[in-house]
Amino acid sequence: MPRGRRASLTPLLLARAAGRVNRADVDVAPDDEVVLAPDDELLLVGWPSARRLLDATLLVDATREYVVHGRHVPSSWVWRKLTRRPA
Repeated sequence: MPRGRRASLTPLLLARAAGRVNRADVDVAPDDEVVLAPDDELLLVGWPSARRLLDATLLVDATREYVVHGRHVPSSWVWRKLTRRPA
């Protein structure tokens, strides 16, 4: 998937911790300008393929580097060793 293309996911709810136990501020259908904070929770709807893309972006270091910074980094131990620059 090209870096500038968006995954087919739509946020339905954003629950933001309000500082009290069992309390949260809930935003229905948050817009694209919302900045997520630690401990925020999202309810997303979309196709299974979009879920796999989101999982890869959040869990695979090489994918995250590409999405966030546009850098291609080796994802396996072998490629990291082969592309390592001498010190």
